[in-house]
Amino acid sequence: MKQSTHGIRTTLSVLATGLTLAAGALLSGHAAAQAYPSKPITLNSSLGPGSSYDAILRAIQEDWMARTGKTFIINPVVGGVGTLAPASLKRADPDGYTIAFTYAAPLTLSPLIMATPPYDPVKDFAPVIQLTKHGLVYAANPNFPANNFAEFIALAKAKPGSVTIGTSGDGSKVHILQMASATGVEFLQVPYKSSTQLAPAAMSGEVNVISQTVGVVSELIRAGRLKGLFIAQKARAPQLPNVPALAETNPGLDGGSWFAIIAPAGTPKDRVDWLNREFALGMKTPKAQASAQASAYDVVANTPEQFAQVIKDELATYSKIVKQYNVKAD
Repeated sequence: MKQSTHGIRTTLSVLATGLTLAAGALLSGHAAAQAYPSKPITLNSSLGPGSSYDAILRAIQEDWMARTGKTFIINPVVGGVGTLAPASLKRADPDGYTIAFTYAAPLTLSPLIMATPPYDPVKDFAPVIQLTKHGLVYAANPNFPANNFAEFIALAKAKPGSVTIGTSGDGSKVHILQMASATGVEFLQVPYKSSTQLAPAAMSGEVNVISQTVGVVSELIRAGRLKGLFIAQKARAPQLPNVPALAETNPGLDGGSWFAIIAPAGTPKDRVDWLNREFALGMKTPKAQASAQASAYDVVANTPEQFAQVIKDELATYSKIVKQYNVKAD
């Protein structure tokens, strides 16, 4: 009888030890999952300090430190028409500790028009989150005879190639071609090296129209130094309630740009999801919201899957225009 009791005790002891080990393994695995991030995350940014987005990134950085004790290092990687920051991820480990901040053109346009694209925008990256979006305002010299999109197109049809539009960057150039393709008109694009040259060019009459962000030209339009014709997005901007949205009359021609976070392809989904959640929470802070509003950026904060679809949709749209007009990088 004693031997039988001893055997039962031994069996129970083995079972208890096994359960303890199993529980320890589960707790260890849980702790490992919770350990990310265990060190600072480096954010390679396509925009430098002092840019319109710098205040938003700083607000998110501050929120992370205060709320979670985690932080990320903002590392400017500027150049290559915005492609250097995304390209840097191809050399990074897909562990969630090196990510990039980018805008639309480097992902959905540059790879289509560059002779040797530095990356595949679909295969080489894991979309994390689209932070914001914004439309482009088409603003004219106050003496320009057209006052809205319909009059703008009618004038261009009456005098093919005579309406001059100042642009800076491939994104606005391709959007103008998209409008030209849809309406059957021809514009004369005048490229400028810097977007800061656009407003003075329109005000002086050097060009008829410019394509620029709301935050840059809203004060000039309200002061009457420029005339807002339309804004290429789905809804009117609160800063310019009297400037009609292009989608009101021509759905499908709304354009603009966005800012987003990407990671290297192969980054574990749980880490992508963690980054998505934390950036989304960061965009909800009063400082980030105020900074976005000041620059007329609409907060999006979508899921990785929704952002991936945005990239694919834009690539499909722009590839048609690029082929039709044989667009090449400057």
